[in-house]
Amino acid sequence: FRLIVAADDARQALHRIQQQFNETLGKVRAGLDIHVSALAFRQKFPLYVALDALRRMERRIAAMPVQTWTLRSSDRNPDGTRALNWETEQGRVQWTVNPNTGDPDQSDLWYPHAICNSRPEGPGRLVRLDQLKPGETVRLRPSTFDFIVLEGTARRYDLRYDDQGRRRHFILGEPGRRPYLLEQLPELLTLASQTGGNASQTKGFLGQVIECYEKWVRDVPAELRTSGRDAWQTHCAAIFRRYLKDQGIRDCLTGLLEGDERACLLFDAFEWSGFIEKDAHSSVVETVEP
Repeated sequence: FRLIVAADDARQALHRIQQQFNETLGKVRAGLDIHVSALAFRQKFPLYVALDALRRMERRIAAMPVQTWTLRSSDRNPDGTRALNWETEQGRVQWTVNPNTGDPDQSDLWYPHAICNSRPEGPGRLVRLDQLKPGETVRLRPSTFDFIVLEGTARRYDLRYDDQGRRRHFILGEPGRRPYLLEQLPELLTLASQTGGNASQTKGFLGQVIECYEKWVRDVPAELRTSGRDAWQTHCAAIFRRYLKDQGIRDCLTGLLEGDERACLLFDAFEWSGFIEKDAHSSVVETVEP
């Protein structure tokens, strides 16, 4: 379904969509992928252009490649649910799965299953999620989230996904990033607020990070990019130490810059908070579609 909400309601709408997914479809998430798309645009923006952008974004769904996830740990929670921690191609995520039924003497034998490709071929590959062992791998089509800010009508042409599901990033360029895993949505929405800085401080350190990337990595000859990236990462760590007091968030941001795809999260998180939510009082609106 599709809906239009005010920009200052977008975060709550997305949280609600994810909450409903976890509550109603959490048991079958290994076999049923859900995709959420969000477009931000101003009130008088041409609606036909927004719908065209949405169609372009939806093309990723059919072409989404299968991923292999490795189980890091499986822990039983006090309420009887199970916390499954995964190592994925796009970072670490956690599932909370309820293996129970309404009958306290009967566990759910029907829904919470996954295809475990680290086990021998045959029916034994279909395994209940609570019976997976750390180190085992499963194959699945991930649930995803993607968004774009439509500052102008031409921005929709950036929505071109390659065979790996990647699209060009508006700052980092090629190869860009894949859509975020739906499980990464809370991280994307809250990362910027964790820095604890005001708008002026955020603009200051982010501007320096972007300027250095453009000069040392993006716009230099290919043979200099590796050394330029190393220098950029070292310089960014110094920028974070200058602007951010919390050691934990400094380490988090420095870690994001170690990979091209994870680095996109840093800039996307600040684009969300700095454009969509900062301008929520104006005529920016948000289209959200699961």
